[in-house]
Amino acid sequence: QAYLFQKPSWLMSVGFFYKCHYYSFMDISLRLAETFPNLQVHAFESLGSTSDFLMANRSRLQFPCLCYTQYQTAGRGTFQKSWDSDKTSLTFSLGISIPKTINALHALSILVGLKTLNTIQSIYPSTQLYFKWPNDIYDDQGKLAGILIEVLQAGTDFTQLSIGIGINLTDKKTEKVRTGFQDGRSALAGVHKERLLFNLIESLLQLSEREQFLLSEDELQYAIANDYLKLGQSVKLLAAGEEEQVIYRGLNALGECLVEKNGQLITLRSSQHSLRETFAREGSTAKNG
Repeated sequence: QAYLFQKPSWLMSVGFFYKCHYYSFMDISLRLAETFPNLQVHAFESLGSTSDFLMANRSRLQFPCLCYTQYQTAGRGTFQKSWDSDKTSLTFSLGISIPKTINALHALSILVGLKTLNTIQSIYPSTQLYFKWPNDIYDDQGKLAGILIEVLQAGTDFTQLSIGIGINLTDKKTEKVRTGFQDGRSALAGVHKERLLFNLIESLLQLSEREQFLLSEDELQYAIANDYLKLGQSVKLLAAGEEEQVIYRGLNALGECLVEKNGQLITLRSSQHSLRETFAREGSTAKNG
């Protein structure tokens, strides 16, 4: 069942509207429309993938737009990895249009990750979380949130993007929900999901008005202070299906990752690279992605 909400009026589209059976779901959708009057909201009780929805409908979307679902059944991340979630998890994709070419969005990926981390920390400061290049959020036991950024449409003076975010909030002890997580229970179990959703949208919408997509000194220091990996740490570099051992050398203002291989410094610019710890940290059984 799907719903489209937008103030000041309800906008109807064939196949998008059915009667709502859950007050809490309807309430969230209406509050989204009231809080963000310029945001086109596509709300689903259940959906395969919010990112797939924006991609499939990209030619008729109004920006900014949001695809939100209570239960995502076929979520995916980078490298087409599946992202398992249950009905307690927060899953949505935000569509934004930035008045810049894709080549000017140097540090976009890391900025989205840092904004997500900062938003969670501002609401729940007692929870120890980390940022892992290019834009994943981890706790001490493994991956807590995943982010998928895709280009919907691009032109000479604009780029329309889908920013898909999945945050595991489950309080259940199940391996299916948190792949590799020690007991399946999220460090954010029991948090106010709607408050987190609203704050994340508010923060991410600011990207459309950003002048430069480079990390400021404060942003770079924030990334370093909350880095999941440590400088000089031996890590595995995965790219194009191949794996090799490198030494982690940190980040730069362009949002790039620096690694050392055979004494040579290498700059990683693409999210098609992934870094994994060579040895799992103490107390963790996570398979880092």
